[in-house]
Amino acid sequence: MSIELSSSLLSHLRARHVPLYPLDKENHPQFWPDPELMLSEALHKREQDGENRLELTDRQKWWMQPENAEKLQWAKDNGYATEAMVRVIHADSDTPHLNQLLEQFTDTYGNFGETKASYFFIDPDDSDNYGWHVDTDIKSPTIPRGIMCAMNVVLTDINIPVEFQNQGEFTYRAAMFNTDWLHRVHTNKKLRVLARIAFTDSIYEEIVHKIKRIHKKANK
Repeated sequence: MSIELSSSLLSHLRARHVPLYPLDKENHPQFWPDPELMLSEALHKREQDGENRLELTDRQKWWMQPENAEKLQWAKDNGYATEAMVRVIHADSDTPHLNQLLEQFTDTYGNFGETKASYFFIDPDDSDNYGWHVDTDIKSPTIPRGIMCAMNVVLTDINIPVEFQNQGEFTYRAAMFNTDWLHRVHTNKKLRVLARIAFTDSIYEEIVHKIKRIHKKANK
């Protein structure tokens, strides 16, 4: 599946979609397992694996290079996230509820190419660093593509909103999430844990379009 889209087509698609599509609305099937069971599993798995698991992207490694110190300082001064400690624990044989999440999402909406399921942690002490950022940029030839978009299920306080630049704040239990749009989360010094499916072959607009068609057909 191609992800090479012109800038004009991307602008057209974005004009039709906000950067977050809730999946917990009325008449949408619940494909996710019990959030309390997933949270318990996530915290137990993290305790088993240790507290210092940190997943670094190539972009974060770039920030750490001394020659980029001036750009790093500019990013800090302008409120962009550069050093937020985001911990990720990937699905394996010890995460049956997380595996179930991926299986049930795929059964409900189909196959979108390569995916990875994980638990995603923002610690209370790191919440102030989690400012404006994108997880990838599909238009940039210099930023590694990695994750195209994600499906998030919030396992902790669902009243803490995510804010997208020029779009405002959103709260949700489960939603498709456009990681290519500038966003931030202030957790108010609370632990935030997500169950997450990351997509590397399909972009947000493609997946949301298919989900909407499935919902429309199912609710006729």
